[in-house]
Amino acid sequence: MSLEKDLINYLASDPSQIEKGLELKEKEYDTKSAGRIDLLCTDKNRDFVVIETKKGKESDKVVGQIQRYMGWINRNLAKNGENVRGLIIVNEFDEWLDYAVSVNDNI
Repeated sequence: MSLEKDLINYLASDPSQIEKGLELKEKEYDTKSAGRIDLLCTDKNRDFVVIETKKGKESDKVVGQIQRYMGWINRNLAKNGENVRGLIIVNEFDEWLDYAVSVNDNI
């Protein structure tokens, strides 16, 4: 089993270890048209939280990927004024990823 799959399963078992009040809606949520979200959660405010995990350095790819998922959630599930934000969980620090997400307050 891959490191990424193990991490997804571990975090799905108790998302509150990522952030207090985080609750899992679905693991490997299939949007059908935008791809498969590793973990779709809601936070203590009932806002959506898209969580994407990566085992290696894939900064440009993962930022586009999580933005696509967040856009899909915003258009298709966030109906009652819920906000959508994203969390990227990586195995090792990636300076390029840090630069990429620094301009988006929702990631």
